[in-house]
Amino acid sequence: FLYNIPKHSGVSVTATLFARLLDAHPGIVEGIKDSSGDWASLEKLIAAFPGQTIFSGSERLMLKTLRAGGKGCIAGTAKALAPLLQRLYRDWRKPEADALQRSVDDARSVLEGTSLVPALKALTARRTSDRAWRNVLPPFVALTPVAERALCSKLEAARFFDLVPEMKAA
Repeated sequence: FLYNIPKHSGVSVTATLFARLLDAHPGIVEGIKDSSGDWASLEKLIAAFPGQTIFSGSERLMLKTLRAGGKGCIAGTAKALAPLLQRLYRDWRKPEADALQRSVDDARSVLEGTSLVPALKALTARRTSDRAWRNVLPPFVALTPVAERALCSKLEAARFFDLVPEMKAA
């Protein structure tokens, strides 16, 4: 799988480059994860390569990706948002899909307002009832109890725990 993340690599995997790599390496390149955040580019890839496995790198683009013919998303926040993303993946053709996508976007916005890795680990600790998940390695610092309560309050306000009740357990 190719990984298009130009903000880190300095190079974009365009539709033209993807086609060249597919031709040059048949049976080797299976698909692409596009983390560029550029919907126009991702949409072009999906349209140009309908037989390829193409994922968005952002859960914010998951519904658009599925509707355009892509396979879904591979996102770091899936550690916490997995049950919600699973529902969106399962129900993307149903009328409630747009509301589910808005819920995903709202939860992502809350997570972006804090240190992402410690927040994801704190939520995993809540879900599993295993406090060891709160441990982080430098340069990260675990969320303080106050910061964790603030995160959970914001998620509660976004109705995240209504949609993913297993994450509410403390």
